Amino acid sequence: MDARTGQIIVEENADEPLPPASLTKIMTSYIAIEEIINGNLSLRDEVHISEKTWRMERV
Repeated sequence: MDARTGQIIVEENADEPLPPASLTKIMTSYIAIEEIINGNLSLRDEVHISEKTWRMERV
């Protein structure tokens, strides 16, 4: 997409639904970085994950 005009330059399968996994990872990273910058998180903070969650099968 041309950033100035919004005109689509190239597309392939633009209407094909895709799972949001990669977008979710990107947004999680973005929010974490913003919170670190704002002083609400530290790289040393631990993340608690339930046993049920870590036992889930990956797809």
